[in-house]
Amino acid sequence: MGPYNEMKQLERKANVRAILQRNDLSAWARNFWGVVFDTIATSEHRYNSRVESNQIIDDMNKDVDLG
Repeated sequence: MGPYNEMKQLERKANVRAILQRNDLSAWARNFWGVVFDTIATSEHRYNSRVESNQIIDDMNKDVDLG
């Protein structure tokens, strides 16, 4: 993930909103895209928190012994 860019995040929200306005979505798809819409970071603090939590999860997954 790159640095926070408000215009990019607004573009993402607009793209997801366009999907949500479709009439042919299943309930599952509407729920999925609704969650995506609601969780797009709209502030630098929220974005940075997401980046940090993703890094923690990635680090935890590296420690899992699958063998």
